[in-house]
Amino acid sequence: MHDLKPVSFFVPGEPQGKGRARIGKVGNFARMYTPAKTVAYEGLIALAAQDVMQGRDLIEGPVMIE
Repeated sequence: MHDLKPVSFFVPGEPQGKGRARIGKVGNFARMYTPAKTVAYEGLIALAAQDVMQGRDLIEGPVMIE
């Protein structure tokens, strides 16, 4: 059975929604990319979660987020 202890962490700064994917042109090809602001915020969330997880296994399956 998985470790069912709650995982709680705080992400500093103003909450930010996920930015819509953008399309850029590289030569004759269209390329989709994630806006830099979204990439940075996702990285901030990942760091906050990694700090709290402290080596626990990744969560697999349903989760509840508040």
